[in-house]
Amino acid sequence: MLDNLATDFEDWINNRMDTIDGEFEQVIADINSNGSSISETINSAATANGYTLSTAFNDIFNSKDGTLITEFGNRMGTLQTAIDSIRAGVEYMYKQAKAEADRKAAEQKAKEEAERQAREAAERKRQAELAAQQAAAAAAAQQQQQQQSRRNIFTYKRDGYNKAKLNKYGSVVDALIIGEIHYKYT
Repeated sequence: MLDNLATDFEDWINNRMDTIDGEFEQVIADINSNGSSISETINSAATANGYTLSTAFNDIFNSKDGTLITEFGNRMGTLQTAIDSIRAGVEYMYKQAKAEADRKAAEQKAKEEAERQAREAAERKRQAELAAQQAAAAAAAQQQQQQQSRRNIFTYKRDGYNKAKLNKYGSVVDALIIGEIHYKYT
């Protein structure tokens, strides 16, 4: 029984969907033929509640050729055109705002990149100066060490030779070693 009900309901819906265009045409014809009574009902309800209908709304119902739906469609087309122009304006403003935001983001990124490069250049310069100072200090230390080693060629070394055995009166060299040069040698 439920299978038959489901099948019958499906057939009924399919039949209605097949005739939907005819149904809409019938509704449009009925609305167009009863436009004056629809207008009177809406006007009386609006007046009873303290409202006044707009001129555009009255123009829809006061069409002389009895094409209420056509007039309503024309008004809706005008409204759609207005909405489309508003939408285009908003899209234009969005594109402009996005372009401005992208430009500012690119400027900020470029500024940050330039600052980073300047910091890196300053760090490289500082490292080069530090390396130059260290090289100069190392060169100075090496030069000082070389000078010190040159002086050390003739270092004094105390000898353990018995000076009493020298002939200071017979040899000038022995006299020089002892440090006693007498008048007879001068």
